Amino acid sequence: MKTYKAVLVAVPMLFISALFVFHSKADSIETMTSNIIVYVLMNVFFFMMVLTGKTYKYRMIIFISAALLFPIGFIYHNIIARGSMLVSLSTIYECKVPFCHIVTPMLIIPAALAKTIPFPGTMTGSYASIASMLVLLFSAIIVIGRGWCAWGCFYGGWDECVSKFRKKPLYSLNNRFWKLLPYAVLVFVALMATYTLTPVYCQWLCPFKPVTEFKAVSTIQDIITAVVFFSMFIIFLIVLPLLTKKRAQCTCFCPLGPTIIAFLNRFNIFTVRIDTTKCINCGKCIKICPLNAIDEKSLITGKTLSQCAKCARCIDECPRKAIMYYIRGTKLGVHPNAARLIYLYSAWILMVAVLGGIISTSLSIIFKLLLHL
Repeated sequence: MKTYKAVLVAVPMLFISALFVFHSKADSIETMTSNIIVYVLMNVFFFMMVLTGKTYKYRMIIFISAALLFPIGFIYHNIIARGSMLVSLSTIYECKVPFCHIVTPMLIIPAALAKTIPFPGTMTGSYASIASMLVLLFSAIIVIGRGWCAWGCFYGGWDECVSKFRKKPLYSLNNRFWKLLPYAVLVFVALMATYTLTPVYCQWLCPFKPVTEFKAVSTIQDIITAVVFFSMFIIFLIVLPLLTKKRAQCTCFCPLGPTIIAFLNRFNIFTVRIDTTKCINCGKCIKICPLNAIDEKSLITGKTLSQCAKCARCIDECPRKAIMYYIRGTKLGVHPNAARLIYLYSAWILMVAVLGGIISTSLSIIFKLLLHL
């Protein structure tokens, strides 16, 4: 796109992003500085996406940065609020545990049958309350579908980051076991949460516990769960992403993204399509897709799988420019740039609101700690 057109397209984002980044008065020079850094960074990257026609690289930088910085703000908040990143029994009994969107599937059956939510958090009025997180999650799903997993999830950047460390994969996740595993995890945590009325996924399986919070180790069971947490972290966020060059946790273990969100993704207005008249069946998109959302059948039908998170890597790297963002109900290949820009505005606003806030908070904490050294 020509520079003057890119400027015109990007100008509205200057005002929209300001509403999210500067929505509250900064309480310190560190907070104001971090807000300004995030505001400039988000708008420069958005402009570059529009100008260059490339999406994946700029999205990836923000996505990975937010994931790696998230533990800083999260752990700091827990230390300020309760004195430790570790979850004590009193914290659980007082329902002061921040809610995580990944556990949403294990709430559905207990909420419907037992009229209760098996999670030790508050519904409203606290940091990461249940209601606020659910509203955020489902609002994002309605707007961009599984795009949440590439533009809004503040965990997904971990395995995406590690998957970049190798040039070639040594192992494939594209087999029946790995495809069915997230459904098995979903069924297990949903049924066990219903039976025990406890947050089973949080207590036993979450790979992100080592970088967020987990129960203080005081019993044999606590030792076992801590070992499981660190093992899950190593397997799904380090080893498998390194071996496969895929987002392993997001592809084959998360009980939310590959299952429920992927199902709802089928009905989202935005999708990614392949123009079969341009496609030369080189298979590059199949190899590079981080979530195994394109297969041989996709090259014939022109449709990506419901697992697609709309990260745009295949779009950017297709040698024939045969892959594009698509708005359902429109004619394929007609005004593809318009469809891309409409999607980018929706996804980037989410990224500014969620991930931009995380980056700003964590940078502010880093600045404060550095000044007090």
